[in-house]
Amino acid sequence: MITLEGNSLSFRFPEVHEDAKTEIQFQRTLRIPDNGECYPLPPGLGAFPLRHLEDFVHRAPDSWRERGGVIMPLYQAEAMWICFESRR
Repeated sequence: MITLEGNSLSFRFPEVHEDAKTEIQFQRTLRIPDNGECYPLPPGLGAFPLRHLEDFVHRAPDSWRERGGVIMPLYQAEAMWICFESRR
């Protein structure tokens, strides 16, 4: 089961174990040069806000409304990294 909890997507697997859960959060960050070199992970600048698509149904394209899900605002100049968290 996938749920939106705050600004995280929460995945639960009750058929595996009642406490089986992982969360994914999308962190706003700085862009790094696209020059083929390796760089350290840039700092996280806070989580991108995630919202239910149904909250914006009057502004969403028809194809999005049919599919449903969550949306995340992202400017073209922004970058992100994905944070996975799982507790034992």
